[in-house]
Amino acid sequence: MSFLTLRAAILLGALALISAVRAAQAARPAKDAPVRTYLRVPGKPWIKTDMAPQNGVLTFHIDPRKLRSDKVMLLVNPPSSLDLNDSRSPELAAASADGKALKPGSIIDLGVMRGGPRKLTFRFRDVANALDPASLSIRMDGRSLPRDRSLKASGKILAVSVSLPRVEWGPHRVEYRIADMSPQANLLHGTIRFSAQDPSNKALAAQGAKVTVDSCFPNYESLAAVNDGFSRLSGESCGSDVTWASAETPEEHWVAVTFPAPQRIRKVTVTWAYHTHQAHSSRRIEIQIPKEGGWQSVYRSPGGGEGESRTMTFTFPEATTRAIRLWQPAGGGSKDRPNLLWIAEIEAR
Repeated sequence: MSFLTLRAAILLGALALISAVRAAQAARPAKDAPVRTYLRVPGKPWIKTDMAPQNGVLTFHIDPRKLRSDKVMLLVNPPSSLDLNDSRSPELAAASADGKALKPGSIIDLGVMRGGPRKLTFRFRDVANALDPASLSIRMDGRSLPRDRSLKASGKILAVSVSLPRVEWGPHRVEYRIADMSPQANLLHGTIRFSAQDPSNKALAAQGAKVTVDSCFPNYESLAAVNDGFSRLSGESCGSDVTWASAETPEEHWVAVTFPAPQRIRKVTVTWAYHTHQAHSSRRIEIQIPKEGGWQSVYRSPGGGEGESRTMTFTFPEATTRAIRLWQPAGGGSKDRPNLLWIAEIEAR
């Protein structure tokens, strides 16, 4: 079976397009035996146009004015088992995570997990045409996952399993794609998503913690990044999807995390913004807890200030509290941006 896609050229009006296609020797039992050919334009069914080659050459005369399309697909001697007009995508018949069956769907949400699944299995099927194993793609967070050797394909059914690497805390996505062998290459694509969270971190939004701040840098109004559990920053960019930033003004700035119930806390870990391969960590910081309608500091930076670091953990005597606050005095930000408080993640344990 062979395909030919033709795009008509239009010069001073529509011209008839003539194309010669040499018939494959394996596709014809005799030199000039009839060849089964099919023609299709987008949105229309296939048209059977059997032709006989002359001296081993098939000549097609295609007039774009009559077809009313500049795209033409041509099929030569397709297998008799092929459903040419199949427009149905393959389907996910079954899936599992670490041996636990999942309900098939275009989006499967595994919810919050301590670490994430170690192995995913998929079973794809198509009701009309065979599946195309070469089209199978399974990616996690944009990176291809190697398939296990247990790949099994049998015409309209394909089963595969993939091993997942260990993941950092935060949201993750596994995306899969596979097409069938129809001329249209009908495509199935779907997503399995989950969030890997550390249950010891009481500041997580997934555990009901809420974030409030004193101000926001333009376009950094979303507070989700502060406690979504994601802290893997490449250093190439530091947008509002992975960080929060205060207004860049010469005054104090703060971010508070309120728990749904009192928690015993003895340390707070802060992952700072990491941009242009530089950590924008605050030089002066205080960790505070509520007291008598105000805030009491349980940690203060040393006299010489904090050194530059992508992550800092501040420890203090254990306290039972409903909230914690990260407070930066005026001008206490990073060396390059002293009037900015710029954070990727806050954790409390």
